[in-house]
Amino acid sequence: MRGSKTNQAPGWPLLFTQLSKHGRAAAGSKILRRRPARRTGSFPAGSVSTNPWTPLEARRSRLRELSFAHAREDTMRQVRTSYVWWLTSVIIVLAQVAYASDVLGELQLVGVSRTEKLAGVWIDGQYLGYLNELKGSKKLLLLPGEHQLVVRHGGYQEFARKLIVEPGQKQTVHVQLMRDTEARYPDVTAEIKMQVKPSRAAVFIDGIFAGHIDEFDGPGQALLVAPGKRRIKIALPGYQPFESEVELRPNQKFVLKTELSKGSILQATPPIQGKSPFAVSQK
Repeated sequence: MRGSKTNQAPGWPLLFTQLSKHGRAAAGSKILRRRPARRTGSFPAGSVSTNPWTPLEARRSRLRELSFAHAREDTMRQVRTSYVWWLTSVIIVLAQVAYASDVLGELQLVGVSRTEKLAGVWIDGQYLGYLNELKGSKKLLLLPGEHQLVVRHGGYQEFARKLIVEPGQKQTVHVQLMRDTEARYPDVTAEIKMQVKPSRAAVFIDGIFAGHIDEFDGPGQALLVAPGKRRIKIALPGYQPFESEVELRPNQKFVLKTELSKGSILQATPPIQGKSPFAVSQK
């Protein structure tokens, strides 16, 4: 009967058509399914993402940022430490200066001319330097009491004074050297040029103070002495003295090169005794 056809089971063509539709739908769903998008967002501070989908360049960039941050932190820590040490040192120095200003007395030496400014200074038999440098950081601070001041230069009479130093007080002494009328200058000389460090070291010829290195090491500068055998000594407190003996011929030009080694104050030059048979002079 014709009416019963509507209740019949679907034939193979219809079933195949339905299965084909479902199959295409399932296949379409697989084709349209995509991988989730890779995360490129920011990470929490101080961390590095371990997500395998995180781009390699992003992880490298984050590592560089952390390295820079740690380097900045280390630098700032070093700066803070250095500042603390510097501030502590300044406080200690200021405390020492304040203590010294109350306990020690200051001696200021004023040279009348260039000769006095280049003359050597001894306090209680100890050579300290040439007059014009004993100021500022090298100013003379002495213990209270009696002290012996001697200022010397080749060809001049020594300037000697006995001083009474009071605690916390500044004393000024004007130094003027007089020509030594007994000094004899040779008609023929030999020339000694100095190339010595430190340049503030004292030069002695035959035991007589001739000046300091800075007077004899520049262009057109030299030490003129009598020919013959001469004993040369170079000394400075805190350094080992240098001594040498040379035989100089008339009109000979001799160059002395050396550098003093660090030493003890116990190796300092003793007080000068006696006079040289010939005065020394600058070129």
